[in-house]
Order: sequence, then structure tokens, then C-alpha cells
Amino acid sequence: MKKYLMMAVAGLAIASCSKMDDYATSPAEIAQAKYNQAFLKYVGGYIDPNQTWGFSDDAYSNAPAFEFTRAAMPATPNFRDTNPITKPTMPSYSNTVPTGAKYARDHQNYNNGDIIYINTDYQQLNNPQNYSDLTIYVDGNVTYNGQTNQNGNGTTICVTEGSTLKLGSVSERLTVYLAPNATLDVTQALNWDGTPAIDWQGNPYPLTFTKENAALYMSEGSKVKGTNIYFKDGYTVLNDGGSIEANNLTLDQKATLWNEGSIKVANALTLMNTSPALYNKEGKTIETVNLDLINNDALLFNEGTVKATGNIVLHNTTAEIVNYGTLSGASFSSAAGGKMHNEGTGTVNITGKTDLTNSNSSWMNDGHWTCGSFDVDNYSNTNINNCYLTVNGQFHLNRGTFVLGAESGVVCNSFAWEDTSDFYLGSKSVLKINGDLVTNNANSGYGFRGNGNDYAVIEAASIKHNGNEQFRMSYYGKLYIATDNHFEQWYKDAPNTNQPAYWYQSTVKFKFNGDTTNPIPSTNCNPGYTPSNPPSTPQTDNNSIRIVAEDLSAAGDTDFDFNDVVLDVTFGNPATVILTHAGGTLPLRINGNDANEVHKLFGVWQGDDAINENTPLQQMVNTGKGPNKPSVNLTNVLNVSISSRSEADSRLKLEVYKNGSWIEMTSPKGEPACKLAVGQDFKVLGERQSIKGTYPNFLEWVKNSTFSSQWWK
Repeated sequence: MKKYLMMAVAGLAIASCSKMDDYATSPAEIAQAKYNQAFLKYVGGYIDPNQTWGFSDDAYSNAPAFEFTRAAMPATPNFRDTNPITKPTMPSYSNTVPTGAKYARDHQNYNNGDIIYINTDYQQLNNPQNYSDLTIYVDGNVTYNGQTNQNGNGTTICVTEGSTLKLGSVSERLTVYLAPNATLDVTQALNWDGTPAIDWQGNPYPLTFTKENAALYMSEGSKVKGTNIYFKDGYTVLNDGGSIEANNLTLDQKATLWNEGSIKVANALTLMNTSPALYNKEGKTIETVNLDLINNDALLFNEGTVKATGNIVLHNTTAEIVNYGTLSGASFSSAAGGKMHNEGTGTVNITGKTDLTNSNSSWMNDGHWTCGSFDVDNYSNTNINNCYLTVNGQFHLNRGTFVLGAESGVVCNSFAWEDTSDFYLGSKSVLKINGDLVTNNANSGYGFRGNGNDYAVIEAASIKHNGNEQFRMSYYGKLYIATDNHFEQWYKDAPNTNQPAYWYQSTVKFKFNGDTTNPIPSTNCNPGYTPSNPPSTPQTDNNSIRIVAEDLSAAGDTDFDFNDVVLDVTFGNPATVILTHAGGTLPLRINGNDANEVHKLFGVWQGDDAINENTPLQQMVNTGKGPNKPSVNLTNVLNVSISSRSEADSRLKLEVYKNGSWIEMTSPKGEPACKLAVGQDFKVLGERQSIKGTYPNFLEWVKNSTFSSQWWK
């Protein structure tokens, strides 16, 4: 931090507006040094070294010391959006016992590839496991628990139309075809004598369908019912208009289930181990209590309706749900990783918590997602909402990243912010908080980040901090903070630290400061925002300023009123320049031309045209003392091109006549200011009206150039 040392020469403090550490030698330098000494005393002896007094083209862009370097906004993750599951082909088995089939009662010895049948009267087969490629037709109500051949293509059982097969055991590579309205009952595993098969704990053994090149084919109206059903090791299921009912249903190790009917699971539907896949067609239904995707590459691809009355859980970083239809559950969790993509046509309804708390998880909503509460935690950084998220309770963001895409919306009842979190908002997006936003964002520099070319809106009943006197929030980019109740701005331990209660870039606007923004229309993806005081014309940023200046005569607290000359400047070629006030009594000219002396321009000049040591003091104009005069348009008089704040500083030269010479009124970076650039909504002070008394935030801004772009509000 630069130290300002006041050196005594002939009893005077020596400094200048541009060279604070030099010895003053001329009357002009002495006049400047006296002003600088008074200014430093007035502001408490400390000026932010980065303070540019509003004349920088990006006056508030200097990152504060507490803003850390972090990764860029997360990129869109890759999803398996194009269905990677291939629909199985329904084989052309007969729906009745075909002509020529061997009746098992009459044929006790078979040949490989035989077509045989059993029925209600005769339900036994003589050692079918010894013969390959058998096709066994079931006619009527049959209970069968014998083994079948596992070699080659295994064995096929065809349950004819309207028939029921109660299957007590399943061999590897068993293919089952269910004709229309046929039933497969796998409720209970059976021993060879027909008694229930149970393990040492008394639990029934599950019936497991295994191996590639084996399948379960279900025709229209067919039914599969069971207790614990496993499809495993590449087994394929085609439900083409039938229904599956089970207590527990598991897809394991590359098993695939293609559903074009209905599935109802009384307890848990589980996809586990390597690459199990479940497809649900548009208009079709899957109902379960719990839905679990466990381990590598598990995939649920839903175009219909999946309803879980319990929990939906992704247990592994590569487990994935892609939803084009309707998905519902009591809770949703990717705490162990995983991917969730709700597509543009998708709707997700979670009555409880949506829990995104793993650094390896990815969540993206392009449709409508509704939940009871929403929790982003534990460095979960890839969470992107591109349409509508409704949180009926609290949105909790803690050590994570959330992206609100352009023209999308989040509506929640309350918002809790903690620790190192970033929330990005795209153009015309809206974060609407019906209640309070409470922050606990100590000294981090993380915060809300407007990430588009148009303004995004954060609307809340109030924005509060948790009471701990540390840095609470940062606002970046084009954000409009729509609340009438924002916690106060202050510093801890100023001027020795740089810890404001909240920090924001100059592009950020606040409703409670009187700012406004353009309306954002309500859409299918956005709640919209209607400002209470919308601008009459589209807003443009930083295209105009007001220059307020002090003429080096200030010496005490009531002297710093910055009204000795006031110019309203609108950028252009030429720039529009309006002279509105002349609160000083010393001669003051613009751009080195005596004809452009401000009192002359107002028509109140006193004395001869010549400006010298004998020139009398002039009248003040429009400051409560002296006459009131109409503003003077100097656009054609000055004929100067100005397109930025820095050009306004350099191309509008202000000089005061003092101590026998013209002295330029400047505002060097980090040093005492003779002029300030403010907005044209800055209310010009009356004579002897102290700027720090009228605008308490002025001192905060002097100490911290990033404090506020509109400190006077």
C-alpha cells in the first residue's frame, strides 16, 4: 500500500494531484499539495491504490484479493441421449402346439432339435437336459421344475396362448416365449420333488435367467409374475405388450429389458454390475418402490412413465438415467456419482430431496424438474438447468457449482448458500426465491455470476448473511438483484483488510438502489420477471456520465461538495456535453480556452475579460447560493469525440485559476481526486453540503474501488 508522506516546506505540506511524493516548488504545486493534504484528512488517510475515481473504462473490474483462480464454467456433459439399446426381434414361434410336435407322454426318448409338448395332463419330461436345441411347448396349466440343456443354443419353452407355466427352476440359456395371454409364474423356486427351495436362512432362492443368446419374449396380454426375478449375464427380455409383476426385479451383468408393456415391482428394481440396460417405451409404465442403478454403465432410458414411490439412486459414476418421459420418486440421489439427463420433453417429479453431492456426478435438466428440496454439495460441479426447476422447499448450494442456462428458470421457496460455491446465470434467466436467500460465503470471492450478454435476474424477498462478520457474497457480470431488502454494506477491520460484506462488478444492478432492468417474459422454461419500474427504452450501459469537480479550494469537512463544476456527458461523435452547475468562485475553464470559462458560459462573469491576479471572485450558479441558470449545451462549442470514461477524462480538461496560474484538476489513480465520474442520477450537492455526509458510501468506495459502481445510491 502506497504511503503518503506530507513533507513540510515553508510550513506547507507538499504534494500534487499527480506527484504526491515530490517537493512542491511552485505556487501551483503548493496549492495542489494543500488540497491533497485536506482531501486525505477528509477521507481518513487511506485511498485504495486501484481507485480510478470512475474514469476507468472498466473502473471496477480489478479483482479483489479474495477472488481465487478457479476452473471455467462446467461444460455440457456427454449423455447417451440416442437410445443405445437395440430392440430385440420377436421370433415366429407358434401360439398353439404345432402339428408334428411330440407329446412327452408318448415319447420318452428325444433327439436333438426335437419339438415336444407337455400339458395339464402330463407335466413331465424325461431327461431333457441330455438333448440340445429342444423346443418345448406348454399347453394348459403346467408346473415344471426340471433341468434343461445348457449347451449350444440351450432350450426354448413356448407357452401357448392362454396357458400358464409355473417354472420351479431355470437352467442357463433358457429361452421362454409367451404367446398372447400366456402366463409365466416364477413365484417360487422348487426342489425336484416340488417342495419350495430355500436357503439356510429360510429365504426362497431367486429364479435367475442367464446367458447371452437366451431371451424372454412376451406377447400382447402375456404375464410374468414372481417374487425375486433376476435377468443376468447378457440375458434379453422383450415385453411386447405384456406385464411383469415381482417383489424384486434385477438386471445384472449386461442384461437388457425392453419394455413395451407394463412392469410393476413391489420393492426394488435394480440395475447392477456391468452394463445392464432398461428401456421403457412412450406410453408404457414401470412402477416400483425403489429404483437403484449400481456399478458400471447401468442405463435407464425412459420415454414413457417410470414411477418410484421410494428412492431413485445412482450408485456409480457411470450409472445413467436418460428421461424423455415422466419420472417420479420420493427422492433422487447421485451421492455416489452418476449421470442424469432430463430431456426437453421430460418431466421429473421428486416429492423429497434431489441430492447432487459427488464431484463425479452430472445432472442436466432440459425439461421440467420438481422436487421438495435441492442439495448441491461435496464439490458437485456439473449441474446444469436449461429449462425449469421448481424447488418447493430449500435450494442448498454448498461447495458446488450450478449453471442456470439462458432464458431458463429456477423457482424455490428459500436459498441457502455456503462455502466455495458458484452459481452461473445465462442471459435472461431468472432465479426466483419466494423467501430468503441466506449466505455463509466467508472470504472466498465465489458467488453469483452473470454469464450472458443480457441481464439475468435474482429475485428474493430478502438477501441476508448468517451474522458472521466476514465476506458474504460476490456478484459478477450482468445481474439484476431484485430485492428491496439486502443486507447492509460494510467492512471488517477496514482499512487494513479488504473484506466487504458483499462485492460486485460495475455491471451488477440492484433494485433496492433504484436500478431497473428490462422485463423477461414468462415461458415454458422461465417464470419471467416484470420490474416494478421498467425502463421506458432499452437500457445501454456506460454510455453517459456526470463529472463533478472540486476546484482545489477545499480545506475542511464542509468544503468537499464537488459542485464547483458539473458536466453531463453522453458519449458520441461529437459527445453531448451539458454544463449544469458552477459552484466555485474562482475562474474555471474547459479545454484551455478562456472563452470556455464556466461563469462566462452561464453569463454571470464579473470583471474584465482578462483573467489575472486582479480578477474578482465569481458568482456561484445552481448550488443554492447565487443565481439559478438554465443548463448550457456545450456540444457544438467543444466539438469533442468521446466514446468511453477514459476519453471523457482526457478530452475534457478542467483548469482552475489559482495562485496566479491555471492548475489542472486531475484525479490520478490511487491519489486524491479533484473530480469524480458518477452517473447522471447522482444528485448534485448544494453549497457546503459534505459529500461524505450526504453519501456515506463515498468513504467506503474511496477505501475499496470494487465496493460499488453506484455508491451514491
